[in-house]
Amino acid sequence: MILNLLRKLVHLIFPIKRPVFKYLKSISLNYKNLDILEIGSGDEEKKQSVISIFKDANTFLQTDIKEEYNHMFLDITRPLEIENKFDLVICTSVLEHIFEMNLAVENLKKLVKKEGHLFISVPFIYPLHDEPADYWRFTEHSLKKLFKEFKIIEFKKTGLRQFPTQYMLLLKSV
Repeated sequence: MILNLLRKLVHLIFPIKRPVFKYLKSISLNYKNLDILEIGSGDEEKKQSVISIFKDANTFLQTDIKEEYNHMFLDITRPLEIENKFDLVICTSVLEHIFEMNLAVENLKKLVKKEGHLFISVPFIYPLHDEPADYWRFTEHSLKKLFKEFKIIEFKKTGLRQFPTQYMLLLKSV
């Protein structure tokens, strides 16, 4: 009970999910009748997936590495078993949990269609979570270097310039 109360307090102080959902909702009309892949769809009961925002998608494929969530299994640090490419790949609050970052970025590139989009969000000032698999906090500079092969359409942050709570990037495959 105390842990749940603490978790709610953290989400009030460091809002991560709400700004991501709000931003994705603002761009969702651009992805009608298109193919969307969500990496790290998470727990349906906790409403961690953004599937409800993209009701007009042609396909919306939910994936996760936790089999208990009953989504397609996808580990973006391993050889991909998905041959499809997507108009939009969504990867929210996942990259901080991946140690093999270069493998993940390479696989993300493979999943996005040419001229397709990749949406990334990562926390910056945020408590450790899902330990021990909480490895990174990215700066805007590291994100720009990691995704240098993409064109940046939008780069947003929440919080203050020197104290960002998270970064959100909408990238275009070129």
